[in-house]
Amino acid sequence: MLRSLLWIINSCSSHVIAVSQAIEKQYREWSFGKCKHLHTVYLGTPLRKPCYTREEARRITNIPKDAKVLVNVSAIEPIKGIDIAIRALAELKSRGYDFLFVHIGGLRSETAEHRAYEDWLHALAKEQGVEDRIVWLGHRNDVQDILPIGDIYIHPSRNEG
Repeated sequence: MLRSLLWIINSCSSHVIAVSQAIEKQYREWSFGKCKHLHTVYLGTPLRKPCYTREEARRITNIPKDAKVLVNVSAIEPIKGIDIAIRALAELKSRGYDFLFVHIGGLRSETAEHRAYEDWLHALAKEQGVEDRIVWLGHRNDVQDILPIGDIYIHPSRNEG
């Protein structure tokens, strides 16, 4: 079954994209090396040393220097689990922990559905009593440089590749 599927993919596709070298290797093994036009395209941010120190990144983003910060980078869409992070923040608050949640990223697309989800997230934060503990930085081109703002990186995604 898998061989047949890979044969169809290879026969009918002008390009096959893997998101990592590990996936490329696995695909080559499963297809017994019979893969034409296989490319690896990394979807994340290339690793390099951030340009800013923690203090500089917090100053640039207006994050208090003494805050305990949970940070997440993702598009604003249900699969990314931002609502899970909001509920976790509320749970931490109820247990006496004082964290700030900083979200970096914007809407995947400007559809009514995505805008409604963003509005719902803001309403959820208010309902959970943590709207004052969340900083929405939006889409940024300096993500890797400002990541030092965080003490803990969280990735509450429901399902990822």
